[in-house]
Amino acid sequence: VDILDVVLERAMDLAEFVKGTAPVQARGHLMDQGRLTALYPTADLVVNCTPVGMHPGVGNSPVNSLEGMKPEGVAYDLIYNPPFTRFLGMARNQRLHTINGSAMLVHQGALTLKILTGADPPVAFMKEVINHAIAPA
Repeated sequence: VDILDVVLERAMDLAEFVKGTAPVQARGHLMDQGRLTALYPTADLVVNCTPVGMHPGVGNSPVNSLEGMKPEGVAYDLIYNPPFTRFLGMARNQRLHTINGSAMLVHQGALTLKILTGADPPVAFMKEVINHAIAPA
């Protein structure tokens, strides 16, 4: 697992956390398009965990390119509004599999409701509400 951040210390700290909680190798790096591009040929998954590209900053992307990713690679943008970001557009142009953040939002909310109330949340209904709320106009 390679973790890139604009603050190297955060990337290193998160890598140490990952190594301490999962049986994987993890490395922290300073976010740099050159470093990211060098990692693409071996990456199965690239995840945008930043707010870059989220409403109202639509049209922005945390990366300049996804060229070099494996054809079977996956681009996951945790952003849910808009449901299709510039980052995901670049991924589709590279014929990568794409996932937006709406499922993460729904399941994070469902888990929170379960913890707070003990009740099983209506996940299917929550998905419908989110999809309706963020549907393109």
